[in-house]
Amino acid sequence: LVLSGSTASVSAALGIVAFIMVALFGVAVSKSGLEPGFAAGLVPSFPYGSVPVALGVMGTTAVPLNLLLGSALARGATMGSMREGVAISSALTGVISLLILAVGVEAHAFKSRAHGEAG
Repeated sequence: LVLSGSTASVSAALGIVAFIMVALFGVAVSKSGLEPGFAAGLVPSFPYGSVPVALGVMGTTAVPLNLLLGSALARGATMGSMREGVAISSALTGVISLLILAVGVEAHAFKSRAHGEAG
């Protein structure tokens, strides 16, 4: 795909991958049994030593979306379309990161229940 030389095909493929990620993590969250009010716990806080992990999660989800923006720049996109692209990719990055976080919370809770640990 990358060797085809078409930035439009690469952009389309990466967009599809991002939406598939949202769908799959959304299904994982919906099947996990998390309480409906779990979103209230998504107010950010960073315990000591956790900032590198938080930055890593945001960075790994933002990379494919930033490639989409890079391909738009290579095509000579207008400033208006770039603003729209940044807004969409930022929102998508946030959604993917929150879904990853929710799945991680449930995985941790499942592990704690399996080992008989509290909290």
